[in-house]
This record gives sequence, C-alpha cells and structure tokens, in this order.
Amino acid sequence: MPETIPDDRPEKRETYRQTLRRTLIERRLALSAEECSRLSRAVCEHVRRNFPQLAGMRVGFCWPVKNEPDLRPLLRSWIESANPGF
Repeated sequence: MPETIPDDRPEKRETYRQTLRRTLIERRLALSAEECSRLSRAVCEHVRRNFPQLAGMRVGFCWPVKNEPDLRPLLRSWIESANPGF
C-alpha cells in the first residue's frame, strides 16, 4: 500500500483512507494475543516515558477494540499514583 495519498480529489482520498483503515484493522486482528499484549505494553511505556505530563492531567482514552493498544494499565497506574490506596 502506498505511503502517500495517490490523488488529492476528495473521493479518492476517502477511498484511500477507507482502504488503509481496513488494511490496518486486518493486520491488527492477525496479531496473536501475546504479540498484541507485548505491543500494548510498548505503547504504554512509550507514552509513560515521553509524555510524563499526562499523568497529572485529565485524559480521555478509547476502550481497546479490534486489537487496538490497551492503555488501561497505564491509566490505572496514573490513577493509583495520584490516589494511593485506590
């Protein structure tokens, strides 16, 4: 799949976006549970290391579906850090 949008017409961009989204979902769904878990931990660690200011902020997140990264452990650790004994 090309890395750039091949045509700048709106209908071509939308088709490209839909195709790319479908392809990426298929690739995520093909991951084993172990690989998905490993990648989720890596994303959590990346966010923890590179965006420490988020720990003290109100943040929103999406519930992980279709093998999306699971950020719940990161959010849980932030809540527990801010509320000992939680």
